[in-house]
Amino acid sequence: MGAAGRELVVNQYSPETHYAALMKLYGTLVVMGKRLPAAKENPSRLRVAFIGGRGVISKYSGIEAYYEEVGKRLVEMGHQVTVYCRTYFTPPLKEHNGMRLVRLRTVRSKHLDTLVHTFLSTVHVLFTGCDIVHYQCLGPALFSFIPRIFGKKTVVSVQGLDWQRKKWGHSLPLC
Repeated sequence: MGAAGRELVVNQYSPETHYAALMKLYGTLVVMGKRLPAAKENPSRLRVAFIGGRGVISKYSGIEAYYEEVGKRLVEMGHQVTVYCRTYFTPPLKEHNGMRLVRLRTVRSKHLDTLVHTFLSTVHVLFTGCDIVHYQCLGPALFSFIPRIFGKKTVVSVQGLDWQRKKWGHSLPLC
């Protein structure tokens, strides 16, 4: 991120400003795009899918905390939220805090876990009526072009720079 980026986050960022910006972005996407037939029944209700994290309930990282907080707030506002979860991480529930949970299997390995789960989630979301597919992090965003090809609106949130994480070492900047 660098010193300038860190300073900007520390001095000008708050969860409230991020949430307000996200809601504005969601509203803009829906106004720009066509709504699906089911959305015409309640045009102010968005159907959002979260892809890229491990799931909900267990607090593993900031992405899961983000799912919990933003998803819960969206549900309270009357929107429908679907969270794509990994079977090994999220308990076998159909719903949590009003959010619909879709648990999918993945290959549990350091380098395939996220890629396989994100790909399967992306294929699954193509056959749903969601208005917005919201990808979390740069790695999962690799597949964000697929829903766009099929006319779905996509959002990508970057919570950190993956190539700076110890997990990936020096190999990711080469990609």
